Amino acid sequence: MKHGGGEMKKPAEIKATYGAIIKGEPDPKIVAMLERLLERAKSGEIQTLAYAAHNGCELSTFGWEEGSFVNHMIASVSMLNHAVLSWMNLICSHVDAAKQDGE
Repeated sequence: MKHGGGEMKKPAEIKATYGAIIKGEPDPKIVAMLERLLERAKSGEIQTLAYAAHNGCELSTFGWEEGSFVNHMIASVSMLNHAVLSWMNLICSHVDAAKQDGE
């Protein structure tokens, strides 16, 4: 395949986009976040935890350990859900605006 004078790579040949983590390699940002959370948990600062994780392909996991603070965990998960949905709404509105500008 030719595109713009250079040969395009097939999707299977592309290993990662700029700044992306290659599948199977640890993401330093995620490792650092988990290490910070572990230190906070060891100090007693974290009393409940809920998580969602994805391997970038097909495996998605989630879970929680509520201890005796189940109501606080539920509230925290609700706030996280709201933050993620708000972030997605912001991204979608920017994409929609860019499409309208291009028309």
